[in-house]
Amino acid sequence: MLTYGDVGELVGDRGPRFVGDVLRRFGSHVPWWRVLRADGSAAPPLAARAVQRWRAEAVPLRRDDADPAQVRVDLRAARWDAAGFEGPAAPAG
Repeated sequence: MLTYGDVGELVGDRGPRFVGDVLRRFGSHVPWWRVLRADGSAAPPLAARAVQRWRAEAVPLRRDDADPAQVRVDLRAARWDAAGFEGPAAPAG
């Protein structure tokens, strides 16, 4: 799991809104439910579907609730450690 801000840093100092725009356009082809808001929640329109996936994957939750908008992932336990990540290779050319 990563936050929008984490992904923005990994792809070259892009902000969370940039990451949200990319996921909105191309998210059906990537595990979008693993990109979270800074508080460990899913984007509101996606919360119900994201929570279903988190539960199916046994993602550690800091707060579980019947209302998907109130569910929070435990980022301390679930956040991906990107130390050593170098990003995609530059195109040859």
